[in-house]
Amino acid sequence: MSMQPKIKKRVDEYPNVSTREFFEEIVPMNKPVILKGLVNDWPVLKKAKESSASLHEYLTAKSINTTHTVRTFEAPKSINGRYFYNEGTDKYNFKEKDQSFAQAIKTIFELTQTQNQELSVYTGSIGIFPHVQGFIEENPHPFQLNSKIEPRFWLGNSSTVSTHYDEFDNIACLVSGKRTFTLFPTEQVKNLYPGPIDKSPAGAPMSMVDIDNPNFDKHPRYKDALEHALVAELAPGDGFYNPPLWWHNVRSEGDYCMLVNYFWLNDNRKLESPINTLLHGLYTLSHLSEAERKNWKYLIDYFVFKAEGEPLAHLNEAERGIFRKIDPQHAYDIRDYMLRNMGVDLGKMPKGQYSDKFK
Repeated sequence: MSMQPKIKKRVDEYPNVSTREFFEEIVPMNKPVILKGLVNDWPVLKKAKESSASLHEYLTAKSINTTHTVRTFEAPKSINGRYFYNEGTDKYNFKEKDQSFAQAIKTIFELTQTQNQELSVYTGSIGIFPHVQGFIEENPHPFQLNSKIEPRFWLGNSSTVSTHYDEFDNIACLVSGKRTFTLFPTEQVKNLYPGPIDKSPAGAPMSMVDIDNPNFDKHPRYKDALEHALVAELAPGDGFYNPPLWWHNVRSEGDYCMLVNYFWLNDNRKLESPINTLLHGLYTLSHLSEAERKNWKYLIDYFVFKAEGEPLAHLNEAERGIFRKIDPQHAYDIRDYMLRNMGVDLGKMPKGQYSDKFK
């Protein structure tokens, strides 16, 4: 039984959002929103409302006979659908199985036909292009997103994906079941007790807090995180926008739950993952003395985060060297310059157009 504290703050809902309104008004707010009825006209939603069997038949008919596999998580009912670590962080509380998409959804559907569901089954973040055909032609991308953006399927019976963040803009569209997102702003990282960044069931750092049964003796600062928490409850047909780096816990409820989502970069200036900056700082700065870390923080705030504006504004553009305006070519010049300083042989890597400038 869930002992989750009641969260009063709700995510704002917006019905009938146009493409212009979404990109010009909602995305710039940098906060999660519910997009009511966003995909009410999807044929897959109609099938889901008929029955789990109709939805399963629809997906099976669109599956491709291929050697490509999807990864399925299976766990006993005792985990209450929370796919997480086991004791410690070196093992998980579920088993992983690689199988065809058709076999994965067959397993999930067969569980709907049994009264005693002793098994929790979940498969998520399935990029659909190798596995199904004809889906996007009938169920088009919302807000005229680029059709090259690959929809991802999330399927299973009741489950919980523990609190984590994604680096991308995300639109999630609920097809069947119920979805509850519990959200926290990025700055609540301290109060969410993140796990290791390099080993996580979600592919990103996960909060070690079980939000359904929080242990406040072990995680006392989680009470502070709850003061900033938001809840979004989706019904089939609803969409949900989550900006990059918002922490979110996702609970699905139902026998045959399905969600389709779209990851993309609304800011196309993001050429590589900023997580690489964090990792680089981890091994170059994190172990230094407090005084030296503080001094580096001043420099990084000034040169990278531009806390005082453009750091070399006293020079004209041509005089700023690597601090001139960033464009894709120059970004790779900086990358090459950094890698050379690290002793990397750039003969084995693609180079930016102007890489030779920094030899």
